[in-house]
Amino acid sequence: MFYESYNPHVCATEDSSEEFVSPSAKNYTSSTKRLPVPEGYTFVYITGYSVTDKEVDKSGKLVYRLRKLDRSLYTTKLSNHDRFISVTLDFPRWSSAYYQQYQVAFAKTPDKKPYKYVPFLRLSEGTANIISRRLELLQGQQANTTLIPYRCERCRLINLMVRANDGNAYNVDSDRYRLLDSVDRHQFLQIMMESMRPQDFGDYFAVIQNADGLEERIKVLSVLFIKTDRLTTSLKVGGHYDHAMTYKCEECQLTDILCNGASALTTGRVTVIPVSKLINFNFPRFEDTNACVYIGFFKQDGKVYQKILGVIESQ
Repeated sequence: MFYESYNPHVCATEDSSEEFVSPSAKNYTSSTKRLPVPEGYTFVYITGYSVTDKEVDKSGKLVYRLRKLDRSLYTTKLSNHDRFISVTLDFPRWSSAYYQQYQVAFAKTPDKKPYKYVPFLRLSEGTANIISRRLELLQGQQANTTLIPYRCERCRLINLMVRANDGNAYNVDSDRYRLLDSVDRHQFLQIMMESMRPQDFGDYFAVIQNADGLEERIKVLSVLFIKTDRLTTSLKVGGHYDHAMTYKCEECQLTDILCNGASALTTGRVTVIPVSKLINFNFPRFEDTNACVYIGFFKQDGKVYQKILGVIESQ
């Protein structure tokens, strides 16, 4: 187990957000947090500590023992010429051991101390039992309503907020959500998804006041925006074809494109340029085996989503 002492009084001065997770959660994916990279520093790893990890060092100062988070439990993405880093924590199997304060460790020279620790997220134990849902919508789309099972004893729903993909947080208009009672005394949080705007895509949090009068912020819904053109064409066998199309999504990766169950990227006939989010179909000599439904696999926040990119038939 990796341990390192950390003095909370000398960390970088960055805002730290807090999310509450139910002890009964089976898994959990945090909202994506975008942080500026300190000038002259590079990303090293993610660490965390809990309140039980505190100790007193030789000088008598209170410090915390840091635990390096396993690389499989988070994803990072650098942007804007490596000036910003986006971090998402993803726990396929949730455990109470993950209730921690998390920091990003930066260094001027990788693997050489001293490191600069920037706190970015605290995961705390919540009292509400809410299973978060995920939706994929298009800009301007009318999606009727979404019902989310809501169980929280002696709690009061204060408001609903969205942490949008642009990094900003917005309060959701009160006429777009409400609590509904069912005949079996269960409650549901109803959210109206109407005329989706750019700021409507992101993670939705219910801000509640628990039985002790304390506020909790619990993720209830993630609305994804993955937009692609769809190629539909019929090609003559033996003919040449070259076509480029774009895709758009925040903090996602197009990991593969399948044709008849096999990767089309390995053949070189379909290529992806991640920087410009461009997909290029190039068939110097089109063959019957190239006729299929092309399915793209997009990875975002540790989850994989499928979208049909094109349907090509042979003449």
